Amino acid sequence: MSYGLIYTIPFMTLENDPCVINIEEKDYTGVSIELQAGETPFTIDVEDEDFIYTPTRFSTAKISIAGNDYLMNLSTTSYQQHRVTLLKNGVVKWCGFVKPETYTQDYTSTTFILEIECISSLSTLEYIDYSKRGDTLQFVSLWYLLQKCITSSNGNYSSVYIPYVYSDSADNYTTKTKNILDSMLISEQNFFDEDGKAMKLKEILESICKILAWTCVDFKGSIYFVDCDHMGDYWIYDGALTTKSGTYTPNTLIVQNIGFKGGDHTLDIIGGYTKCTVKDSNYNVGDIFPEQKYYRVLKKVGEINNNNFTWGFQPDFVGVLGSIGDANADGYLFDSIVETYTQIYNTLNYSDTIPELSSYIGKIVSYLYLGSFIVRNTFASYKLNQFGEASWTTGSIAYDNCIALYLKSAKAYGEKSLKDEYTLPDNLDLLSFKNQLPLSAYADGCFYLTGSVAASKDKKVHSYNTNCGSNTDITFTMMLKIGDYYWNGLTWTTTESKFTIKIEKEESYTEYRGFPETKTFGMPYSSASGYIIPLPSTPIFGSPEFHLYTPTVDDEVSAVYIKDFKLTFSKSDGVTSAESSSGTDRTYENVVNSDYVNELDEIELKISSYNEDGACYSKLTLGNDYLKDNLYSAIESKLVRLEESLIKRIINRYDHTRLKLTQQINNSDDLNPISILSDNYIVNKKFIISGGTITVGLNKFECKMIER
Repeated sequence: MSYGLIYTIPFMTLENDPCVINIEEKDYTGVSIELQAGETPFTIDVEDEDFIYTPTRFSTAKISIAGNDYLMNLSTTSYQQHRVTLLKNGVVKWCGFVKPETYTQDYTSTTFILEIECISSLSTLEYIDYSKRGDTLQFVSLWYLLQKCITSSNGNYSSVYIPYVYSDSADNYTTKTKNILDSMLISEQNFFDEDGKAMKLKEILESICKILAWTCVDFKGSIYFVDCDHMGDYWIYDGALTTKSGTYTPNTLIVQNIGFKGGDHTLDIIGGYTKCTVKDSNYNVGDIFPEQKYYRVLKKVGEINNNNFTWGFQPDFVGVLGSIGDANADGYLFDSIVETYTQIYNTLNYSDTIPELSSYIGKIVSYLYLGSFIVRNTFASYKLNQFGEASWTTGSIAYDNCIALYLKSAKAYGEKSLKDEYTLPDNLDLLSFKNQLPLSAYADGCFYLTGSVAASKDKKVHSYNTNCGSNTDITFTMMLKIGDYYWNGLTWTTTESKFTIKIEKEESYTEYRGFPETKTFGMPYSSASGYIIPLPSTPIFGSPEFHLYTPTVDDEVSAVYIKDFKLTFSKSDGVTSAESSSGTDRTYENVVNSDYVNELDEIELKISSYNEDGACYSKLTLGNDYLKDNLYSAIESKLVRLEESLIKRIINRYDHTRLKLTQQINNSDDLNPISILSDNYIVNKKFIISGGTITVGLNKFECKMIER
């Protein structure tokens, strides 16, 4: 995205420092115009928040322009249409965008002051959807997500400060060489809901800051990820977070040495909290196969004439079958509808294998069925009168949703048969899923495969009722792969493998037979049934890949039907802990004083650590394992679980009241959100900046400080 300079607004500070406000327009290529600054050319408001662990504190700004032009061309509905950058002595001190449709202006005077409101570049992330990194969903690092948020903000930030707090071990922390955020991964599927709607980038940024106990602040042209409990170094990166340029250690400043710009100073007392609750909002993986979509459609696709069908090919139907008796007898019509996300083998793509079929493409090919189809069979009863006219029987419509595997070609009534009967070859990859299956880390549980199966021996129409059903053994050959691992029927292996499931014939024939129950005594999967696929103790990372090949059946079988075909993840029994709440989410809490409970608002985490929660998109990984209590924190000098560490930090800070100061001081270039401040009149107290208002022309900072 390119921007062209459209307006410049120069002015001088009280100390004669040259400043200029540049306003750029997206894709603008014309010349720039210089405007006259108002009496207070530029003011910045940094969000003030008493709760020091708030995930973001962004800023707004206001431009004051003197003149007689309403600048209506700056009115837009886009949050990144007009970019604003404040430079002082040639250095960026603020960057953002004109806030859409927010003008305050005099409408009566010839010359007036026009005030334009702006929001910081990071604030625009509230309106930007997350987009996946590549063609398919991937595991992405927290570092990549931070880079994406910063670059998507399109700001002119000069630098980014990252606190050096975490590592995977105490030894690695000492070496100061590893960027741990680049090793902490999460599934991109966490950022899309069940309907595919994307999360906003601001929510992702907030989620990262919450779990790390950081606050993202844009201040004087830079981005600071503030850790208010960290006493050590910050790593400095360029504005795109691509190159490390140095290390910064926060300095201590005395407000009396900075100097005052007014006498309106106040002191407040901030209350404490005795209870803190952190909830992991788990985004659980359930069914692995997508829900099959069937359409409730019933169409008349042909005519009934002299007790025979005469009908043609309908593009949205696999086929139409009829059963006609004497006039006034009951008959049935059903239709089968193709669902596009399943791999289809029919005349349109199978003709490459059977050359003779090419002549039938685009013609009446309704009597030929080969391959796999997602179908909804609609049964509707009708009666024929003496004139051959059909009337539908009230309440006689029924639906049967299934996957049809047509193994041999079928010929319909009244149609010319093909010269030969065609049969699907063995080991044909008959059914797979085009859409990506759930991307997660899988452990502490099992998959279970369920469904019911019927076989048909009617080679004319592939019907599968009890009259033409086949009580035969049916053996399915399948392949299930996750990442580099295959299920071979006994264990997970890195060797390419397949497995088989056999549905045996029954003494007493039933139309549908269920998948075999393979759960044995001692398997800790009480909620699972059917064919059990245990998962290893260490996580397998990836998106499942599934294939079903041509089933092995008796020669008489022409079609196989599978209903309610599902692959589901189930958590192992006992994979819970004391912190687990009802439902799928997990709650951590701490009460310091049960006699006096002053509760902080619940903190909800959409990115979290793993605590025997089963397969969840929202869980971070570290190396070849989940992120658990295996992250080293320099603040506690030990391995921690981030949720518990966050509660400990909050309670330690808010178990008693704290001071808050508001002072009008010089807008010193040394001030930043990680500066440590002190006041000579408040002994043994240290403060950090929590917000305030900067009046750039007066070089004045109404600074709000909270006791550290």
